[in-house]
Amino acid sequence: MLYELAYCYDLAGRNDQCIVYFRQFTDKYPYAFVAWYNLGNALAIADRLDDSNDALDLSIAIDERFTSAYFSKARNLLMMGRFEEAVQCYRETQEFDGPQAVTFSYIGECFEKMERYHEALIHYDQSLALDPNWTDAWIGRGVVKDLQGRTAEAIKDLEIATRIQPDHPDAWYYLANTLGRAAQYERSLAAYTKLNTLDAGHLEGWLDHADMLLHLKGPDAAMKKLKEGEMVHKLTSAYRFRMVSYLLRCGREQQALLELEDALMSDPKGHSALTEHYPDAAKIPQVVHIIALYNK
Repeated sequence: MLYELAYCYDLAGRNDQCIVYFRQFTDKYPYAFVAWYNLGNALAIADRLDDSNDALDLSIAIDERFTSAYFSKARNLLMMGRFEEAVQCYRETQEFDGPQAVTFSYIGECFEKMERYHEALIHYDQSLALDPNWTDAWIGRGVVKDLQGRTAEAIKDLEIATRIQPDHPDAWYYLANTLGRAAQYERSLAAYTKLNTLDAGHLEGWLDHADMLLHLKGPDAAMKKLKEGEMVHKLTSAYRFRMVSYLLRCGREQQALLELEDALMSDPKGHSALTEHYPDAAKIPQVVHIIALYNK
């Protein structure tokens, strides 16, 4: 009954209760490796990564061949910036599962994060040798090549990713970014539009789309585009501070100050998102004053 309750809370998005019941279950059945695995995943969702790793380690200790726990732990380590350990964790799965496209792709991502781009490409290529339709490996290759300044090659890889999986938001996001850097602005805007349609919850897609319009058409066009994502992101700190930036650029200072107060009430320390995006904001006395009020 405890396990079923935990699972139901997991499905309902009640992660706090999910953790409570998985803990009760593992207290009662300490050798239930799948329960430790599920507890580890729930703790990771709660951003309790150290606790998550402890639970996943117990799952692995009980059944060392349960590779799903290795994958979850490796993802945690990646999020924690412990990339070498993540690579080792992914490699351990190969002892039991053998070579897998997904594993090589994840290892490539780790090397990408470490800026070891040559090794990243080797692993993305190994992933594609096993499965030419592994979308994440095409995306990874494209991102790395873009970082290396191989823009034309990057665009080709990312276009392949969008053809293989047309509903993959990240494929369109990175394609849009790369096309923008190549000054292929119309195609970039079309890719951003596709992304916004596919996944309205992809905040960076809205922010970067709006910034491209800021570059091409000015702050009014940027603000109009950003407002299209308002229903989903209105309460998001990064969204609010970006809106303040556009309002200030448009000369709508009073509205910008009201928006700034709303943003600071929810995230007093987030004001650097405004001043980094629009450095001139730090020269406006009213802006400086309001930020100071919320950061005493």
